[in-house]
Amino acid sequence: MLKTLLLVTLLGSRVKAAITQPQPKEWPCPVATEIYPCVCTTDADLNLYLDCSDVNSNTQLQDVFTKTTFPFPNFYTLTIIPSIPKNQLTALTAGIFGSVTFHKIFISNTYISTIEEETLVNCHDTLEIFDLNDNILAYFPFETLELFYVLRELRLANNQLATLPDLKSGILWYLDLSGNAGLSLTASTFAGLPLASVIHLRNMGLGTTTDPSTIVPPDVFAANPDLRDLDMSNNVIEGILQEATFNPPFQSLHELNLNHNRISDIHPLAITGLANGASVQLMSNKIPVLDVANWGPLLSQLTSDNALDLRDNPLLCGCDLYWLANDATLMKKIHNETTCSTGGLVYDLPLEWFTEHCPGGPVLIQ
Repeated sequence: MLKTLLLVTLLGSRVKAAITQPQPKEWPCPVATEIYPCVCTTDADLNLYLDCSDVNSNTQLQDVFTKTTFPFPNFYTLTIIPSIPKNQLTALTAGIFGSVTFHKIFISNTYISTIEEETLVNCHDTLEIFDLNDNILAYFPFETLELFYVLRELRLANNQLATLPDLKSGILWYLDLSGNAGLSLTASTFAGLPLASVIHLRNMGLGTTTDPSTIVPPDVFAANPDLRDLDMSNNVIEGILQEATFNPPFQSLHELNLNHNRISDIHPLAITGLANGASVQLMSNKIPVLDVANWGPLLSQLTSDNALDLRDNPLLCGCDLYWLANDATLMKKIHNETTCSTGGLVYDLPLEWFTEHCPGGPVLIQ
């Protein structure tokens, strides 16, 4: 009996020791020395993270993924954001990531200029966010977008992209192409993105009438029923906004940012499809007058106070504003810090002056 008890106790101790014995330090990551200079970490939710910010070259990056045994090849994020870019890390070629997959990729501040079509073939079913802001990308395989079945966000701001084909993805909702001055738009550029909700096109040199390739064509957003946030600030959009320039098919648009352009006026139907509570930002443009025929339809769509931001425009504040001065409800929709070119606040203009000096009375919105 005593021998049996001792045997049971001994076996129990060994089982307990086997259960509580710590795993190798790197587990579930690969051996640290094998993936150096990349660093693998985990979190309490059992996600794997890989930071390769210290990689020096294309070859070194590929060696990490093709010469290492990964116990678990499915990573949540890959990060390559060096403090100083390495001049031998220039391309993401086919096979560079071996069989490893990612849900999110963040790469910026590098000299990477190209990504091949097959680079992320293993991530077609996993990649949700692809952030390549602030590199020197001259080429991106846009034609592969529809092969990424869960890709929700594509961020390509501040690169050197030269061509933009018609985009196709049934899932993409966030797109940022800002800062790529070589791109031009056609009426069908975004037609293949039915779920696009956020499109940012800042600082791209779009809109100058002296270069037809930069013109923003009518109906370019006409096939985007979910478009909520459109940012086209800091371009060179000039002159009169033409009919159907911004016209998502349903009343979905919550924010339209056209700050820091050269817009002087708008067609009555230039901006439509605004949602309840929407705002339109036209700060720092070249707008001198707000006649009711052109601006009345826009203000009629807006429902919130301060919804139309016209600060820093050369507003003359003449009889063209009689209709606004005569309607306190409409006037409240103009940002309350909007000023005339002479410095006075628009909302503070005395109705009596217009009544005395503008014959015929205020023109009403039709």
